Amino acid sequence: MAHSNGTSGPRFRVSMLEVAKAQLRDIAVSVAESGSDAAVTTAFRNILRSLERDPREFGEPLFHYRKLKMTVRCAAAIPLYIVYAVHDEQPVVVIRRIAALSSDTP
Repeated sequence: MAHSNGTSGPRFRVSMLEVAKAQLRDIAVSVAESGSDAAVTTAFRNILRSLERDPREFGEPLFHYRKLKMTVRCAAAIPLYIVYAVHDEQPVVVIRRIAALSSDTP
C-alpha cells in the first residue's frame, strides 16, 4: 500500500520455519569451510530486505493456499534460493525453505 507522500506502507513481518532455520545453519557451516560466508550473509540480508519491503514483487509465484490465504513464491539471490509464503491480507511472510545454489560449472 503506497501513501500519498510516496512512502511505502507497513513493512512485512518475516519469520522462518524451524526447518528453514536448520537449512540456513547448515549452509552457514558449509560456506564457512569454503570461505564464501560473506556472499551468503550479503545475499540473506538482501533477501530479508526484499521480503520486508515488497515480497509480492520479489520472486515468482508457485501456488496459492486458498484457505490459508497465502501465496507461495520462490526467489534467488546468488548464492541462495528460498521458498516463502506471503499472506494475502496481512503483512506476514514465512520463509519455508532455504538452499544454497550450486557453484559448479559444467
